[in-house]
Amino acid sequence: MIRRGCESDLNQVVELAREFWKHTIYDDAFCEDTVYVMANISLGQNLLSILEINSNVVGFACGIKGTLLANCEVLTGTELAWWVSPEHRQGRNGIGLMRHLEGLAKSSGIKYWNMMFMESSMPDAIEAIYKKMGYKKSEVAYTKVL
Repeated sequence: MIRRGCESDLNQVVELAREFWKHTIYDDAFCEDTVYVMANISLGQNLLSILEINSNVVGFACGIKGTLLANCEVLTGTELAWWVSPEHRQGRNGIGLMRHLEGLAKSSGIKYWNMMFMESSMPDAIEAIYKKMGYKKSEVAYTKVL
């Protein structure tokens, strides 16, 4: 089942984010409190989706919204994390989770929604999914440690 997140999901999101963090390029310590705060912000903005199987939270997608740089009346949003436990990636669980988050974003008045992917996590497959779902490449991010 894919559903809107609630406060009781936040601890499970933190644990899933711990696994997600292992697949990023960042070598900084994982901070549970930071993830909890960020997931709570997503929840407060109605941008937390949960994948639940057999009463267990096995995936989540969360985002954050703001205004468009050149027009404060237009809302834009960005996915912060999209993660499904590897043993539950079969089928369309991840795509369903993404579609659910898009629906939450749209119902929150967001006009432009941004999705990202990590170069370390199936970039060709994820890019193909995004294109198939109507996304267009608009920006590319590069990261440098300062």
